[in-house]
Amino acid sequence: MGVLTILPALLVPAVAPLAGYFLGKATKEELKAGKKYFTGMQHVLFIAIAAVFLYAGKWNFYVVVAGLAVVFAYLVFRQVRNPFLSEALFGIAFSLAVNAEIIFLISALVFLYGLPTGSIFATQRKGLWKSIGAGLLFGIFAWATGFLL
Repeated sequence: MGVLTILPALLVPAVAPLAGYFLGKATKEELKAGKKYFTGMQHVLFIAIAAVFLYAGKWNFYVVVAGLAVVFAYLVFRQVRNPFLSEALFGIAFSLAVNAEIIFLISALVFLYGLPTGSIFATQRKGLWKSIGAGLLFGIFAWATGFLL
């Protein structure tokens, strides 16, 4: 795949937390009531991204079991939810995707994950910088993993 194919798929999820931040700032009155739904949406999208990555990757049995253990640990310890860790994992999953269809599907799911993440950041101090950092973290991990492979 060429750079012109990968670059848009890489940039779209990277700007999603920033777009979510501005959406959250534009709709401040709905943020308090919607925060639990944003968190639920993040959990569902995390599972969906992990499922697509593990199903389409044609991995061996041990990789799938390790991936399922990571998803299970995420669900059990979700009180310690760290969106920066999730964005880094999504960057790695993006670069390890095996074909164009999976790259674009993961890109779309990570974009959808970034919107509620940015909206939650809109309620926090220094939320704009956190949104920019989450997007950059996805981009850096996706580029670095792709470069190393």
